[in-house]
Amino acid sequence: MGEVTIQEALKLGVEAHRAGNAQEADRYYTAVLRSRPNHPEGNHNMGVLAVSLKKPEQALPYFKKALEFNPSVSQFWLSLLEALFLLGKLDEARDLLLEAHKQGLRGEAFELFNAKLNLDEGGGNSQEPPQDVKQPLIVLYEKKQFESILAKLVVLLQKYPRSVFLHNLSGASNSALKFFPSAIESYKRAIEIKPKFSEGYYNMGNAYRDLDDLDSAIESYKKAIEINPNVAEIQNNLGNAQKDVGDFDSALKSYKAAIKIKPDYAEAHNNIGNALLKDRYLGGALKCYQKAIKHNPQYAEAVVNANSLLLQYESGSTVWI
Repeated sequence: MGEVTIQEALKLGVEAHRAGNAQEADRYYTAVLRSRPNHPEGNHNMGVLAVSLKKPEQALPYFKKALEFNPSVSQFWLSLLEALFLLGKLDEARDLLLEAHKQGLRGEAFELFNAKLNLDEGGGNSQEPPQDVKQPLIVLYEKKQFESILAKLVVLLQKYPRSVFLHNLSGASNSALKFFPSAIESYKRAIEIKPKFSEGYYNMGNAYRDLDDLDSAIESYKKAIEINPNVAEIQNNLGNAQKDVGDFDSALKSYKAAIKIKPDYAEAHNNIGNALLKDRYLGGALKCYQKAIKHNPQYAEAVVNANSLLLQYESGSTVWI
């Protein structure tokens, strides 16, 4: 690649793209792909550039190649889903979203695509509003206008009282406003309608944890995992709640389960480091922090943790094992 490395070229391409210089960004991404045609980030960034230029059709092969060579990156799935959605290829998008769920990929962004694509994975007798009712709510949520959403839901839930989507959205909006008891009631209603609603149990666990009701949080996370054991974020949050109640052995098992699902999960590596540090396994903790930094060089907490341990080592102030 001449005078710059692949990572430097990617960084320069992103900077050019953010500055509105599409031609310069294209030059850097093309250089990356000329050197490494299957480079996941290079292909993904070229796809993002194409979408920004209103050319989602051109983005598809780049997104597909990025996903093929690194399916562990959630954003690669989301970018391909967005391109398919923009092109009106809804059946293909639904198939991709179902495959993402099978791979254990969850979270707010994937739930928004569930709503966009009107995807219901079953497990309950729901009564969902049409897409033209859902879409304005999704837009409001993306804009963080949570109070407006709750005001609209007062009317909509009278019309669609068995909507899992609406009750879950009520829970998410109440949680965003820190109305955690109301959020929990909304999640419970969604789960009553759809008992195998892993995302609902996960969201409810997060609300319980925010209320410092850790036993209920742990119970909710475990139920979410019973339904879908392949979501790294649920395993990680279960570990955090177990750590908070002082059950470090169980927390360590949960963090390791998260990494087994998602090997590049920087937060889980950092959390294992913290658990090892608690037991004075300083060398093992440092290795975990370094793995977290490898997977996410911008992860400030892991950087601080690693630097703190290195300073202890260099000062000779502690014994390492």
